[in-house]
This record gives sequence, structure tokens and C-alpha cells, in this order.
Amino acid sequence: QLLQELVDGGFTRSHEEVHCDMYFQHPSRNFRQTTEAFRLRRVNEQLCVTYKGPRLEAEVKTRREIELALVASDEAHWQELLGHLGFRALPEVRKTRVVFQPAKDDCQGFVVTLDQVDQLGQFAEIEKIVRDPAALSEAQKSIEELASRVGLMRVQKLSYLAQLLQKLGLE
Repeated sequence: QLLQELVDGGFTRSHEEVHCDMYFQHPSRNFRQTTEAFRLRRVNEQLCVTYKGPRLEAEVKTRREIELALVASDEAHWQELLGHLGFRALPEVRKTRVVFQPAKDDCQGFVVTLDQVDQLGQFAEIEKIVRDPAALSEAQKSIEELASRVGLMRVQKLSYLAQLLQKLGLE
């Protein structure tokens, strides 16, 4: 039903991706308390490193992200380097993601994804990237409006990693 709501709501299926996310615990800072995150992400055959800043006060997940592309063949070396620096790897979050792009003008700027997360189930995400902090409030409002329009009413406040750690009894 959600697929039809997305199509009716102005989106078309773009492509599918396989994500393998390895998150790391900082050696001297508790990312769980600071609501930050640091990960290596493999998307299909591409690799990147991402720092997610502290969550801002909002009903929807809002934060600054810095993402840098890496050479995929260097993944094991990055893991080794981070280990030497005191970072500790957490269980890997694996998901298959179907990406939907806007097909109508009133949906421009949004990306909707449907995720099948190993051990956790199915989720939908609506994302709108803003560069200007002054536009944040309006972006949050437009995300909430789009979610309502396509029938997404429940907000999951826990990240996939937090849900997985909870499920595995590791939190």
C-alpha cells in the first residue's frame, strides 16, 4: 500500500542499494550520550566515512552530517587504522534500500527510501537536505506534511544501530 501511496504522492522508484554500515565507539567520548555517530558505510561497491553530529531538538531526526568518499579497496585498512586509534567496531547494520525520487514539482528536494533492515524489519525514511539552518523549521514541517500525505504516521526515534543493539542486548 505504501508503494502505491508514494506513486500517487508524486514519487517514482529510482534504484536499489545494499548498505553495510559499521559504526564505531569513540575511545573517550560516549556517542550515545552526545547523540553523535561515526561510521564506515559501504553502498554497493562504494565506501565512505560519515560523522553525524549531535541531534538537534526536533520531532524529526535533524543533524549535521559530514560524509567523505573513500577508496573501497581500503576498507580493511580503515578498520585497522580506527582500531589502532582506539575506536571499537559495533555490530554491522545491513539493509537493502529502495530509493524513490520526486516525479512532481511539489515533491522536489525530497528523497524517500524504503529499507529492509536485517534483524529489524521494514522502515521508510523521508529526507530533505537543507544547507541553511534558517530553512530547518520549514523543512521539518514539509517532511511531516509529506509523511501524512503518504500515510506514514509513526516516527521511530531510535536509529537502526540503537534498535539493533537493543535487540541483541548490547546497549
